[in-house]
Amino acid sequence: MNTNSTFIAQQKQIQLTQLGSRGQLVWEAKLGNNRIIVLRYTTSNGSNESFIVEILKDQNTKLLVLPGSASVLKSKSRLTLDHYGLKEKGVSGFIKSQVTGESFVMTEVKGEGTVRLTPNSDCPGIKQFQNTKLFIPNTNVAYVQSLLGDFEIHTAQKVKSDMPIAFSEILLKSALVLFETDNFYEVEIEADHFVDVEANEIVFWTGDLIYDDARDSSNGEGSLVRFSGMGKVYLSLSV
Repeated sequence: MNTNSTFIAQQKQIQLTQLGSRGQLVWEAKLGNNRIIVLRYTTSNGSNESFIVEILKDQNTKLLVLPGSASVLKSKSRLTLDHYGLKEKGVSGFIKSQVTGESFVMTEVKGEGTVRLTPNSDCPGIKQFQNTKLFIPNTNVAYVQSLLGDFEIHTAQKVKSDMPIAFSEILLKSALVLFETDNFYEVEIEADHFVDVEANEIVFWTGDLIYDDARDSSNGEGSLVRFSGMGKVYLSLSV
């Protein structure tokens, strides 16, 4: 594998003069000349913590970020923000897609430079994918904070009456994905096996998996989805 696109995870103290305070480097991921870093900042008494994400982007790499998350375009950066997404036409369609999660809508960052994101209070997580299909329920599209690299977003799938989940498909040729949190559980599924999971715990899945309804859970709450084939299912640990 190209050493320029290796994933690096490390923890150390670094000084950022731009922020005037000390931050702990939680994650760092590189893809060619591009980079994503996640930093943790804690108050002096340790009662509160927050996270900052900085993304260094070159001219020729595609970058999408969650709408409203780009807080600062750092000095000397030549970046512009533009609406991007698969959505229904018109303002009403855009609002509907945001509320119902029927489309994958993000902000495209063009040019080169460094953009700073302000994620929620959970610690974001980074995963690197190559030649992978990622599927995310349309109710969870905001779980993806940013996409950096070479990828394609396919039209959101329309849910059928006999299917439990409507989802969007992303083809990740070589990309880094920044997720809302790194707090999820990974289930690997192999050929000739299946796994039943609670539908409301599904964050995303990858590979060539087939899904269908399973029996309702024994406690009568929620419903089970059955996955089979080859791939991985990622489940929320915070539900």
